[in-house]
Amino acid sequence: MMNEQVVMRLLWVLQNVPDIQEKLNKNQIRFGTLDTFLIYKFTDGENHVTDYSNAAPTGFFDPFENNWASWALQMFSIPSSILPTIVPSVGNHFGYCRIFPEKNIPILCVLADQSASMFGSTSFHRGNVKVTLGTGAFLDVNTGKKPHASVNGIYPLVGWKYDSELVYIAEGNSKDNGLIVDWGKTIGLYDNVEDSSKIASSVPNSNGVYFVPGFNGLQAPYNDPSATAGFIGVNPKTVKAHMVRALLESLAFRVQQLLNVLQTETDFTFDCVRVDGGVAKNDFVLQTIANLTGKRVERPVCTEMSALGSAFLAGMQAGIWKHRDELENYYKVDKVFLPHIEQEDGIHQNFMEWERALSRFLRWSKKKTK
Repeated sequence: MMNEQVVMRLLWVLQNVPDIQEKLNKNQIRFGTLDTFLIYKFTDGENHVTDYSNAAPTGFFDPFENNWASWALQMFSIPSSILPTIVPSVGNHFGYCRIFPEKNIPILCVLADQSASMFGSTSFHRGNVKVTLGTGAFLDVNTGKKPHASVNGIYPLVGWKYDSELVYIAEGNSKDNGLIVDWGKTIGLYDNVEDSSKIASSVPNSNGVYFVPGFNGLQAPYNDPSATAGFIGVNPKTVKAHMVRALLESLAFRVQQLLNVLQTETDFTFDCVRVDGGVAKNDFVLQTIANLTGKRVERPVCTEMSALGSAFLAGMQAGIWKHRDELENYYKVDKVFLPHIEQEDGIHQNFMEWERALSRFLRWSKKKTK
């Protein structure tokens, strides 16, 4: 299952919490992810619901049936009675926030993180591509009215359901992104994260040094939780700038791998990649992505697209905007990164060498025996 955190934690609760079976028999147990919990609390226990975009990543939602997957519930022995009702992402069905005395505030929109980011970046059309560079890296493509099935670790999600429109996205992720940049500061490669881009650009290449960002294993296309992280190719001429460049290049290389999987499995064509998230402020990473993909990379003025996307949909429900085409005027580009064609051969050769280095870090961790 894609989201092992939800599935495994729920199974642990069902199997280990004292008196859980007795409470289940009395219909006293309710399950939900964070959105469900907040709605339940905000509405003073009135609504036990989730939206399609938050249900989709749980691991027991079937995007092809648009409902809780009966086969998964049976496999994991999860009683359907504890699950929240799945509702559209936008509407009046979430109820009212009642935590403020004498003020009932309508809850108009509930949306998953990356789905909200897609909407905030105005990636409304089939084939639109968005990359969030936060703690992890998330590459999402709008697949329109059909979910995308993959065998390489790309998973189908629901983007949003608004009125009669149901939009799907296909997502690939790399769990280590911003975490890697912060780690570089921790070990003393730079004093400030903001300096990393300038340091990486101070040398023409990494001098044969490569870094593999696998603190939490490697996701698509390897799907290897036992993979590890580390530098390789360090030599007597290696200096900090080479290591910083290798560190940042690895983040762009992982995005390229995710794009390669999507392009291999789909017929989508695109000419632009929109980015957001904290690491999107790093010029070196974005320029490397542009050089690798050969595509225009856009960084918006507002890099917190998830909050913006939720606000957009809530605003449409409230009547602030009548049509989503109006929202495109609010997407402001801070900087555009165009591919440097003259560097294309060199960057792709470097990418292939990095993939060769990465192969040394697969299937590393072993389970400890007692």
